[in-house]
Amino acid sequence: MNPDDIREKITDETKLIIVNSPQNPTGSVMTKSEMEDIAELAEEYDVYVVSDEIYSKMTYDTSHYTPTARDEAKERTVLLDGFSKYYAMTGWRLGYMVVPCKMAERLQDFLVSAVSCTAAFTQWAGVEALTGDQSFIPDMMARFKEKRDRIVEGLNSIPHFSCQAPKGAFYAFPNIIETGMTAQECADHLLYNAGVATLPGTAFGPYGEGYLRFSYATTLENIDAAIDRIKKSFK
Repeated sequence: MNPDDIREKITDETKLIIVNSPQNPTGSVMTKSEMEDIAELAEEYDVYVVSDEIYSKMTYDTSHYTPTARDEAKERTVLLDGFSKYYAMTGWRLGYMVVPCKMAERLQDFLVSAVSCTAAFTQWAGVEALTGDQSFIPDMMARFKEKRDRIVEGLNSIPHFSCQAPKGAFYAFPNIIETGMTAQECADHLLYNAGVATLPGTAFGPYGEGYLRFSYATTLENIDAAIDRIKKSFK
């Protein structure tokens, strides 16, 4: 997300900027200077920044940066995080926000109306996750890096596919324009003719046309099998 592009799109109606880094679906990671520029833009135009950092501990060969560092979420930045990704607690639907005090009361009203309350046992699990041994995360990311490299290499070996290596999360986002198919057509083809489930880039908006999103939160064996099936399906 380029800060210059954001500046061009800010109007008098703008109330907040939403940032997601590491990002779903592309796996891109914003730099420290980009995050600082966005925080400065928020101050300049008196708007809020909502930073979705659900993949913050899932980066490869780079560091995670947050726009909330500027004001520690005390004035105009809001941090969103949770336990689904790096703590593998997806089905427990547990997350949290760090917000300026003046927003907390209104957000609590919204939360109660939206989801009622969070189960006590999942909250205790979150406490254990946060206060427990964190050494498993580097080990997990080393395995994810191996999977990332395997799927990127595999996707680039498929005719008419082109894929850059993501810097975070666990998604590959190959360009499939040269197949001659739309993103939806290609996703349907892979599902029904190769037995491989993927998402069309257009599931994330119109600019996703020409791309597919693959999750590699699986085994190396499944990744190899998927690449083999995709190749055969195009023959």
